[in-house]
Amino acid sequence: MNLFDTQQSEAHEAFVRTLDAAAAAAAASSDASRNGDGSAAIDPAVPGVGPRERRLGATRLLLLAGGETGRQAVLALRRLPLRHLSVWPLRKQDVALLSPLVADPGAIGRLQVLPKPFTPYAAATAFQAHQAVAFASSRPHPQKQRDINDLCVRHGLPWTQLSLNAHEIYLGPTVLPGVTACQACHEVRAMASAPKPDVHRAQIEYFDRNPDFEFKGQLQSLDRMAAAYLCSEIERLLTNVQPPIALSRLVRLDGLYLSQDRHFIPYYEWCPVCRKGAGPASGLRRGDAVARPSFADFIQSCEER
Repeated sequence: MNLFDTQQSEAHEAFVRTLDAAAAAAAASSDASRNGDGSAAIDPAVPGVGPRERRLGATRLLLLAGGETGRQAVLALRRLPLRHLSVWPLRKQDVALLSPLVADPGAIGRLQVLPKPFTPYAAATAFQAHQAVAFASSRPHPQKQRDINDLCVRHGLPWTQLSLNAHEIYLGPTVLPGVTACQACHEVRAMASAPKPDVHRAQIEYFDRNPDFEFKGQLQSLDRMAAAYLCSEIERLLTNVQPPIALSRLVRLDGLYLSQDRHFIPYYEWCPVCRKGAGPASGLRRGDAVARPSFADFIQSCEER
């Protein structure tokens, strides 16, 4: 393991420790055993509950979802014992697609679907109420992914993403603000290494200009497989049972030939988004030595709400 991987590992472990602290605080409260809607939740103080359950039970996760892949991601994540899963549809048609999932009795933790599609304006409040963010969509949404990245870096929130491009699944990069490369760093590196930059740029602009575009002939099994990859990455990020596979990496999986590529993404020194580090909520600055990934203050502020 090189120095950069060691720093990432230390940052990830520090974030997970904040979830342990949040779980301990929840166990000490009088209503730790029940969710806000009265449904039963995992009590971290019960003997036999392991670190995985404690950390998941202390996490409020915000999922920005779109298309059938987003729907399958909600179906997968609702089986995790999360303290709260908030789903924010990406488009108007996704609101109608995802809203019926709230009434499903199979959800373990509390599930909420926001009634309006995602917009970056006035989104800071919703982001600050969660400890981690995820993105899942049946197609790329470059501008929305940039907006999510800006909000997460600003507020020191770890986040991961998954999208489909025809039959290819793209997982990552998983971002720890102030420590790893962010989405803006990834876009700069991807453009610089593209064999045909003009074609790469044209594809991004097409997705941005056609928000209602959907790939035809999608297989539901591919959407379920993509959702399973995202659910596994989120569980790795939140529990540290195993390290996230997309931390500072882009993982490409071919759904037809079942091949896999992993590309390391070094952070961009002149990145306009993350070069000054995360916002004051996290206290992270690129180049800090030991205590860079301090999410404790932010998570404690969430617990006090």
